[in-house]
Amino acid sequence: MVLPISQDTRWVNLHNRIRQAFDAKLGDGASSVSNSVGFELDSKNSAFLFWLNEPSPLIMNSTLIDQVRVILQYELYPYYTVLPDHGLDLVVRKGVPDESARAVRIKLHHGTFDRLVYRSYSSFLLDKSRDTPRIPLEYTLSLELGDGINSNILITGISGSGKTRLIETLVAFDICWLGTGYMHDNSQDIVIIDPKNDPSLYRFSKMMHVEYVSPRTGTNSAEFFDRVLQRLNKVKNDMQEEYVKMQQDETYQPPHRFVYVDELYSLANLAVTAKQTKEYRLLINLLTLQSRGANISLVFFQSDYAGWYRWCFGFFCAGSIPRQNSS
Repeated sequence: MVLPISQDTRWVNLHNRIRQAFDAKLGDGASSVSNSVGFELDSKNSAFLFWLNEPSPLIMNSTLIDQVRVILQYELYPYYTVLPDHGLDLVVRKGVPDESARAVRIKLHHGTFDRLVYRSYSSFLLDKSRDTPRIPLEYTLSLELGDGINSNILITGISGSGKTRLIETLVAFDICWLGTGYMHDNSQDIVIIDPKNDPSLYRFSKMMHVEYVSPRTGTNSAEFFDRVLQRLNKVKNDMQEEYVKMQQDETYQPPHRFVYVDELYSLANLAVTAKQTKEYRLLINLLTLQSRGANISLVFFQSDYAGWYRWCFGFFCAGSIPRQNSS
């Protein structure tokens, strides 16, 4: 069911505003794209359909759809929230001319997401009614863990968005989800590296008997960074030993280990010497490539996604980690 735009003043205004935004942002400034594109809101399936009226000067590719999604994120708010997509979701529009019969579907969520606030872990961590354990992030939006975090994850968000509290949530899940066959109960297989020395995370780690690596009072950055490198080298050595065991015994299953690193990119900037920087870069590179095969899950957290992107660019292309100015 397509929203009855012609019968609803609110949607007439919204439709016109979206088309004006397409003209302003998708065109070249000298000509309009109004006749080249078409779209409709599908309320029944919570989707936005976007198509080209061929022949069109525009090319239907991921770059164009990314631009459309950015426009919709602003124009559809607060009526709809644009959901993440993976590639072009092509659909057929039936009963229309061939030149406009192919559309890209952009999935939407009706309304906006409300942030969840939990006062205790037991409200969802010990709920064993589901076949697949989930950690709710927002209403109607959950992180499915399956057999736990069985891959490497990068979680980004602005300061104060709850990244550090999510570390506590994930670690508590690893330890407390007992008796279901999903998780182990060995907190010794978990390490948290926290350059912020967060007081709450420190207390949580002590309560859960989890190894916690953070700056010590009265010590300098070089001492802390040396301990970070020592711990990452231990993870590397454990990983290599597990590979040897698996090569010698095809039935061997390594225990599931977890490495949580808060502020991964910012942590790199605490390196005092070029040698520390290089060793840190090589360790993260090696663990990212090989840890999953040894059943070691890396969970990285970073406030500045742009900074992470710049670091990765230097990481893979320039072979160095960009340093931030101290000013």
